[in-house]
Amino acid sequence: MSDHDGRIVKFIGDAVMYVTPDPVSAVAAAEDLVTAVQVRGLQARAGVATGTVLALDGDYFGPVVNLAA
Repeated sequence: MSDHDGRIVKFIGDAVMYVTPDPVSAVAAAEDLVTAVQVRGLQARAGVATGTVLALDGDYFGPVVNLAA
């Protein structure tokens, strides 16, 4: 996932919050993740949303975050 100029913010149960500065990179990272999981015979889902978020102490908050989740 480091190929997409983003970073893992946190793990939330069996989910991961990943942020990247542009939507194209976000979609590419999500596609890579889902493909890597499928190759191993498992299933994964990914949600991608763009917009303004509140960044606070290395975490992100707001309606866009909820929509992606």
